[in-house]
Amino acid sequence: MSTELKSSNIEDGIILNSFWGGNDRGVMININMPRDKEIVGEASFSDNFFQSIQLTGEQALKLAKDLKRFAMTGE
Repeated sequence: MSTELKSSNIEDGIILNSFWGGNDRGVMININMPRDKEIVGEASFSDNFFQSIQLTGEQALKLAKDLKRFAMTGE
């Protein structure tokens, strides 16, 4: 079971969901966004619609810091 989270990028098709990743990983986030139609190589049926990433809370925090740095400095 998952819970849809508020996304400030919903107009870009980015959907956020939290879900239980098990005892080792805890609550995780799944980030879905529409697949770019110019896919290189083989793609599964579902890959033709969305691309996604799943992160633990710790991974999400590290990625958020990296993305903020990129947005502010371009690095």
